[in-house]
Amino acid sequence: MLGLFSTRTKISRGLARRVPALLLTLLSLLALACDGDQGDGREGPLARTEQAVAVSIGSGWFGTNLGGSEALGGTSSLNAGVFTLSGGGGDLWGYQDDGHFVYQPINGDFDLVVRVTAYGGDTSGPWGKAALIYKEAVSGDGGEPTAQAAGVYQSLNIGTEDYWYVRDPGGFISAYNSYSINANGQGDWMRLTRTGNTFRTYHWDGAGWVQHGGDRVVALNTAGYLGMGVTSSTFGTLMSATFTDVSLTGPAPDNTPPVISNVQVVGNGTSATVTWDTDEPASSDVAYGATVSYGNSGSASGSAMQHEVVLTGLTESTQYHFSVTSTDASSNSASSVDAVFDSGVVPPTALPAGWASINLGGSEAMGGNATHTAGVFTVSGGGGDLWSYQDDAHFVYTPVTGDFELIAQVDGYAGDTSYAYAKGALMFKEDAGGGLPATQGGAVYQSLNYAGDDYWYERASNGTSINSFNSAALNSTGGSARLRLTRTGNIFRSYHWNGTTWVQHGGDRVVALASDGFVGLAATSGTTGGLLTVQFSNVSVSGGTPGPDVTPPVISGVAATAADTTATITWTTNEPATSLVDYGTTNAYGQSQSDSGLVTSHSLQLTGLSPSTQYHFAVGSEDAAANLATGSDVTFTTTAGPDTVPPVISNLVVSVTDTTATIAWSTDEPADSTVDYGATTAYGSQATSGTLVSAHSLQLTGLTPATLYHFAVSSADAAANLAVGSDLTFSTDAVPPPPVVISNLVVSNVTEHTADLSWTTDVPATTQVDYDLNAYPKSVADGTLSTSHAVTIGRMMAGDDHDFVITADDGNGGVVSTPTQ
Repeated sequence: MLGLFSTRTKISRGLARRVPALLLTLLSLLALACDGDQGDGREGPLARTEQAVAVSIGSGWFGTNLGGSEALGGTSSLNAGVFTLSGGGGDLWGYQDDGHFVYQPINGDFDLVVRVTAYGGDTSGPWGKAALIYKEAVSGDGGEPTAQAAGVYQSLNIGTEDYWYVRDPGGFISAYNSYSINANGQGDWMRLTRTGNTFRTYHWDGAGWVQHGGDRVVALNTAGYLGMGVTSSTFGTLMSATFTDVSLTGPAPDNTPPVISNVQVVGNGTSATVTWDTDEPASSDVAYGATVSYGNSGSASGSAMQHEVVLTGLTESTQYHFSVTSTDASSNSASSVDAVFDSGVVPPTALPAGWASINLGGSEAMGGNATHTAGVFTVSGGGGDLWSYQDDAHFVYTPVTGDFELIAQVDGYAGDTSYAYAKGALMFKEDAGGGLPATQGGAVYQSLNYAGDDYWYERASNGTSINSFNSAALNSTGGSARLRLTRTGNIFRSYHWNGTTWVQHGGDRVVALASDGFVGLAATSGTTGGLLTVQFSNVSVSGGTPGPDVTPPVISGVAATAADTTATITWTTNEPATSLVDYGTTNAYGQSQSDSGLVTSHSLQLTGLSPSTQYHFAVGSEDAAANLATGSDVTFTTTAGPDTVPPVISNLVVSVTDTTATIAWSTDEPADSTVDYGATTAYGSQATSGTLVSAHSLQLTGLTPATLYHFAVSSADAAANLAVGSDLTFSTDAVPPPPVVISNLVVSNVTEHTADLSWTTDVPATTQVDYDLNAYPKSVADGTLSTSHAVTIGRMMAGDDHDFVITADDGNGGVVSTPTQ
């Protein structure tokens, strides 16, 4: 006799979809080990191709092939609000998706409504389907959906039941429900929503939305891809489906790049620190090099709004071009205009006020240096000896004029002590002109050698050789001693402390050196092989008059930040100084800007510049002693002028229902969205969105069915340039007729091969009975409009269960089919 649902035709499908989750997992692992076969006649992922690159089809929608659909050439198009998709290669199931997917990027809650109106192509596959799909975005997906990404699906199958299911982050189908939404090969309205991590699916029953399968609570990423999919479920050919009346309500995609501001550079000779701000969290990248081609890059990990990238391996006093780039979580990137900075010089070593240091002779190439910590000077030098016609050492000094007394304790040695005359020394060098100690300048010296005798000697004048000396053993090898050097007129004396008193050695030296000079501490290894390091403590200088300040400021970290008609020039100096910028379109400059305030962080704004123009500039700073330092020639280029061009509106598409309309359009730049609409060209109603996007979509609600409306779209960009479209019209749909109601179904007079069916409809309608749906399909039709119906179905196999579906059509669009009986 006839029964409810044919058990034999359902069980093979149900076995694949209704086993417990654990068994699904075991079956999945087994399938991976079996040449890519899924166990149901479909090829598995081992036989599938990689996903294709997504292609824009207009109005913010993109199409892409997933899995095996790429090899079959799946396609999509959008024309006048009608989406046509073709896909195949397997199923939207198993370990990965095979089909064509049309989507929009989305972030957060959504409500997607579509109407599936037609199927075509290869509909022979057992599970060919159209579907609503949300797939989460995952790290490394390049901004496009992947075949194995987790998601939720509501299918509308060409035959059999329809499925509401989940692919979990592990790639397995972990939960599903089946439900007969449509008759074979017929479309229907479908709806997919998200609220937090709760997903729901519905279909329209003619009177309202009916949820099926219950809520699905799935912790998917808020950022993802939402849209429609199609698959033939075979690797042979493509199935197509047509979607209309697509309505998407949800947060607009983030198409706005970060805004970069406050770009600053501080150069430190061989490195530079680049900082900038963005208005949203974003990455930190810097491209830099000797030309606008850059060639080098630096970056900082993570996402931030205050950015700092340190560039290393730079050459001192060299001009570099650079541009910063920040990319937000939605892959929107922004880059600053090309700018330049000067790497400057390595900042002077931190020494006590009034003290400085310098490399003499060959010590420069070896990188001699000095530091001061807790009252101890550590001096490292080399390159040759403090002897003969020039000095090779590192010298820490303070300027003096006239008589003086210098006392220092030599505490120890380190580094290269291989040379017989490796030494520390107390030294006075006359100022031979230029305001700095000269390598060949006249001087007196008291050395404390690492080994051997110690020397008290002089160079009588600039450029001469050592012409007088005495030797004495003041310390043991590597030992310490306390030394003293004095000047009274042209008489110089040297002493050491014997534990009780100062003992002079070598006698007075009468040397006619300049009154102005530099007194301090020196160290040299005496060789080019390595540096000798000497520590001096308890250092004091008394008597005399401090020498004049003849050292100009040290300029570093020169940078330019340009706008269209202005530029800000910044730099630093190692001492308070004035600020000066000479600038112009050539290196002859011709214009200047200055500030007489004494500061170490300098910033001057240049105004009245021309947009899109290269300018040359050089900075200068003068300290309180009128020592002037000038920087090298540097360039910057101003940005283009303000934007006065309105957006260009294109690709206008209207999708309507009986009470709503969705207006979509594109602009060639990010802009806001406005639709004015009404029954006449006076409009009277308006829908707006202030979000700046290039793909626009606004939904008009509360419309009257079967009514003509006028409308015009408009968009204004970030510079408030407004574009307004022309007046257009659309008409809303009429109210859909209610479906026919089938009732009073009676099965009677069942024989071995026939059965009588009778039923009633609430309005006159034609009818058709399809039966033996899964074995040898047959049908009986009655084209008479009537409310009472009776048919006899025959040619049935004796002893089998037989299923059937009754379809009624009132001729006015009110078509209904019963569930399979």
